[in-house]
Amino acid sequence: MKSIKAVVNRVVNPIAKKRGIIHGKIILEWEKIVGPQYAAFCAPLKIAFRQGYRTYGILHIKVNPSHALLLTHSKDLVIEKVNTFFGYPAVSALKIMQIPFTPTKSALSLNVITTPISREIMTSECAPQERLDKALDDLKSLIEKEEKAKKTERLF
Repeated sequence: MKSIKAVVNRVVNPIAKKRGIIHGKIILEWEKIVGPQYAAFCAPLKIAFRQGYRTYGILHIKVNPSHALLLTHSKDLVIEKVNTFFGYPAVSALKIMQIPFTPTKSALSLNVITTPISREIMTSECAPQERLDKALDDLKSLIEKEEKAKKTERLF
């Protein structure tokens, strides 16, 4: 039995090569390549190479217009991550195209720490001021625990 990834690669690779994407992997693995913080607002379109070469190409990236400046400042990091993924200097420059798009579902997920206490606050029948006071007290205790943990790490 073949994995879904293998089947998708077999279908995507020929199409991707026609569009200039080195391997369909850059599209399939984009979030792993650049991380969820960048995958939330940008995606690869194609890689343009000089005729007869497969190195030092220009990676065309679509990016939400509101994040274009951030990507411009981070372009060296993105180039380094892409080249590290491929294992050779596949990309030497980025061409940023400001095109609005909807990010992937995984890029939209937030890392929220929930504690039993915070759930209790949300479901309690307290007055709004009492809930706020309790939430602030819980936040204070969490910050104190974190500071204490950092101090013990420094000792070792």
